[in-house]
Amino acid sequence: MAVEIKYGVIGSAKEVADLATALAESQSAKLVGIVGNSSTAAALVAQDPQIKVYPNEQALLQADLDVVYLAASQQSRFEIAKKALKNGKHLLLEGPLTRHFVGASELYRLAKQQKRLIVENQTPLFSPIVAKVKELLTDKQIGKIKFIDAKCFLPNIPNNFSDLSAGGGALFKGGPAVLGMIQTLTGNKIDNWNGFESNQVGQADMQCNLSLTAGKVLANVMITADFSIETNLTLYGTDGTIRLPEFNQQTDTAVLEKASGSQRFVIENQQGRLFYAVEHVNNCLQHQMALSPLVSPELALNGIKVIDSMYQRWYGDPLN
Repeated sequence: MAVEIKYGVIGSAKEVADLATALAESQSAKLVGIVGNSSTAAALVAQDPQIKVYPNEQALLQADLDVVYLAASQQSRFEIAKKALKNGKHLLLEGPLTRHFVGASELYRLAKQQKRLIVENQTPLFSPIVAKVKELLTDKQIGKIKFIDAKCFLPNIPNNFSDLSAGGGALFKGGPAVLGMIQTLTGNKIDNWNGFESNQVGQADMQCNLSLTAGKVLANVMITADFSIETNLTLYGTDGTIRLPEFNQQTDTAVLEKASGSQRFVIENQQGRLFYAVEHVNNCLQHQMALSPLVSPELALNGIKVIDSMYQRWYGDPLN
């Protein structure tokens, strides 16, 4: 029987519940530790007395577990992540890893020294439908990609969304998933970018628009929390298009449009938001992979570099 991978979680009650749901479907991992005795934590312990509730992050980080799912607030995430790595824990982190490029680089350096795995949870990249789209692109179903148009609406924003120091802002919240998708689907790093933002005085961006290149592919990215738009990512090729609705979440649908007609691809009975990220981490650990093949340090760091540079330009924000 395979050894079970033991998870602990630092995050809100919702994130604790999301991880518990994902691990309940996993054949190779289990939840063993939670920080904070919320009603969600209490209910989980009642179902499984082997789950322990810890009074603080340090106590959990010193416990007997393999992976920490870290979804703590942005202000504390960097320091907690460093402590986790120094305590020999692998990390699954909600993106972006940190508010700043320098800090994210430090985490990857520390992970390499400690021989630990870091995976940034760019949710769509683990989705089966994105794997299907990559197959379609490899098979040249739309020819050569020429342009990508991405529009992203951020609903249910937190109260500190407009606080730049707390990691607020449309680009900060929505950028990692969009930039990760562009790099993954083109197979190129983002190498040129520019953009504009809209905000209230003294507040972070409520909407932004970026123009960028990934190799020879042009892209336009619109992210907003200010008004409702339909969230879509569309790849334009020489022989057709592929559209991914709600791409920033765990979408289950892709639409291929060609001169000969359209075809819809749907993943039936898709698992919950965290399941595929957890299974990816488990697979990496079982095969003793030092780096994630889906969210590599280069991909994650390049995305943070774009975000960091834009906030420096817009606000002179001392992210570093």
